Amino acid sequence: MSTLIIIPARKGSKGIKNKNKININGKKLIEYTFEIVNKLNFKSEICLSTDDEEIIKIGRKFKIFAPFIRPANISKDTTSISEVIEHSLNWFKKNKNYIPVNILLLQPTSPGRERKDVINAYKMFCNSNKDSLISVSIPKNNPCEIFTVKNDKLKFLLSSKKNWQRQQYPKSYFVDGSIYIFKTSFFRKSKKIFDQNSIFYKSLSKNLVDIDTHEDLEIFKYLQNK
Repeated sequence: MSTLIIIPARKGSKGIKNKNKININGKKLIEYTFEIVNKLNFKSEICLSTDDEEIIKIGRKFKIFAPFIRPANISKDTTSISEVIEHSLNWFKKNKNYIPVNILLLQPTSPGRERKDVINAYKMFCNSNKDSLISVSIPKNNPCEIFTVKNDKLKFLLSSKKNWQRQQYPKSYFVDGSIYIFKTSFFRKSKKIFDQNSIFYKSLSKNLVDIDTHEDLEIFKYLQNK
């Protein structure tokens, strides 16, 4: 049990009310992550970190248990994911004398995540000498096309050649939020779940959407039905 899988699922949400329990094509959002965890083929300890008793009941149906009810002081809009992870680690150390070597963070807001991606990413991480791994995807818009505005002047985020053709754009990725794997020692020292030295795994799923707004929800429904 060298890996602790943490599923953070607090009750409140700004963009979509009761987001983790919203129904998407016949399943609650949180259930997509529960199903993936049940299909993983490596030994691990599982921690559902939530302040919602209804989510705890849903987890039991999938044999995923919450060892505690997350305290209100770390269940706010302003609570960082680092605080949630820190609380989980402290609970397991105090109550089960368990300190995992690695942590696999699976956020429920990525229902398009696929089992093969989690397993492939986990193997990649275990075979590397890196402290952390992030899953990435190709952005719809290349950073060469993105700019900020200062004093009514356009400033591109990336400097580019004049009249650069799309085919000449440098290959770019964004952190898609579906998979984070990192060593406990790395997290304890840095309070980060990844940094610029992280190894990255290119997600294979075509349905990855980070559900934050109703628009995101509709996009995921469309991609899944398609």
